[in-house]
Amino acid sequence: MWQNPIGGSFSEFISTLLITEDKNIIVPGYTRSNNEDVSGNHSLSEYESDIWMVKLSSEGELLTQQCIGGIGTEELYFGVVKSDNNYVVAGANKLGAHRLMFSVHPMVVIMWIRISGFLK
Repeated sequence: MWQNPIGGSFSEFISTLLITEDKNIIVPGYTRSNNEDVSGNHSLSEYESDIWMVKLSSEGELLTQQCIGGIGTEELYFGVVKSDNNYVVAGANKLGAHRLMFSVHPMVVIMWIRISGFLK
């Protein structure tokens, strides 16, 4: 067992944990930070968030991270492992009220993204 805090000086939220074939851990969620372990956040203030994808080793070491989003608030709510060992994650952009769904390679590289409709 291990414990390793990651993130920045504001808020980070985790939606789920996904285990890769090589026993590393994908941590999809969202962040309001843009310092310390978090880089690339597109939000204009600490009151907005970007989707934050993190990959940890099986020992809890931060391997890679990526912020995904634009101006406004993006939040990630759900993630699943697909049969091809990529991951599908879903969330929302609150500024334009769009739903977001994208596929992520185990190296935390976006394979495709789909933006649809307005939230009701």
